[in-house]
Amino acid sequence: ATSQYLIRFEELHPYTYCQKKITVKNCCNVDLSYSWKLIKPLCVPPQLPGDEDTTVENLSEMALQNRTLDIDAPFAIEPQIGLFKASAVTEFTLTFAPTKVSKFHSVLHLVLQSIPDMLVTTEPMLGQLTVNSANELVTLSRESTEQSTGSNNSSGSQNTSSAPDIGLNDVTGLEVEVKGESVALDVRLSPQAFIIAGKVLMGCTLRRQVQVTNCSQCPVAFSWESITEENSIIEVEPRMGLIESGQEGFVDVCITGIKPGSIQHTLTCQIENLTEPLTLAIEAVIKGPELTIEQPCIEFGLIRLGDTGRQCFRMYNKFQIEATWTIKMSDSDKELQEEIQVNPVSGVLSPLSEVTVEVFCTPKRNKRVKGVLEIHVENGTTNCLNIIGSVQSPIVCFESCKLSVDDLYLNIESKYELKLCN
Repeated sequence: ATSQYLIRFEELHPYTYCQKKITVKNCCNVDLSYSWKLIKPLCVPPQLPGDEDTTVENLSEMALQNRTLDIDAPFAIEPQIGLFKASAVTEFTLTFAPTKVSKFHSVLHLVLQSIPDMLVTTEPMLGQLTVNSANELVTLSRESTEQSTGSNNSSGSQNTSSAPDIGLNDVTGLEVEVKGESVALDVRLSPQAFIIAGKVLMGCTLRRQVQVTNCSQCPVAFSWESITEENSIIEVEPRMGLIESGQEGFVDVCITGIKPGSIQHTLTCQIENLTEPLTLAIEAVIKGPELTIEQPCIEFGLIRLGDTGRQCFRMYNKFQIEATWTIKMSDSDKELQEEIQVNPVSGVLSPLSEVTVEVFCTPKRNKRVKGVLEIHVENGTTNCLNIIGSVQSPIVCFESCKLSVDDLYLNIESKYELKLCN
């Protein structure tokens, strides 16, 4: 490259900045106007053996005519324009402020304005404009002043030759190469997934903690999304926040089931100035309320045809949410649907409460009673309770079908015993 100096910035993250101070000394004893320009770098390839046209001097002279302004560079210098006082030191602030992840390379040109052609040499300029000498510059200024004054005040003096016109040009007095690199923010989640063991009860909120670690060199602001669907609500508390560099923060992921079913979601966390969001995978199974019935079946035993059998059972709600339930006979038992009556047939069971249900059986014929009672819980499970029993009509007969009677006498009562067998 054609630069004499190199300034390298440490790694930064997008939308952060770093500043450095540089000082430039004006070695002349005259004031010099200046301005800074950001130019795209010029890299000179190595010279090949026998190729005289690819020398650094030749390439530099040709390329300097077609240097391109680097308008997208993340570098800035202040003040950008001004005046160098004679033999004074001027301080500048160089800022590197990237807006994306990349490597950056530019060249700062210090352009000295309105410099006489005759005072510029072809020697390399290192930190200052190289002129013939400061004394010659001053002498030239004095001689020009004296010649101008003498021609106006001495009417009888000899005519002197007029001073030649001197061209003024802008000259690059200094080149400073600046380099910087911008890297992505480093923010990590721990854990990166939640696979909930067991089942989450509908209506209850399950909380899990997530650690957010900021391994970047600057504070980061985060914002979590919320998910609201038919069967679940997933939120994060706090939803937004700021984590300092090298620090860690904790958030609670709140999972609330609305309807039974499985949950498979990817929760995203937006990090300011980070292109891709962080993701947290969540898997869970939501279950509805359940009723507990301690007895395995309803046994009516022997029922006399024409009578009504009665049995009871208890249902318990052992969860923290209410359960809406209904009871009916299985659809496969058409006859029993008319013979079995349940009271109550439906209801709402409060959390941690119980209810007693009466079951009546009025059979219409002799048979063995065998059926299934179904207890349906809204958004929950279905319990089945077996019903068994036996129906019979009474059957009575004489133990002996023959009665032997002795001699009977007129107007005298005689008694005989007959035995009936059930």
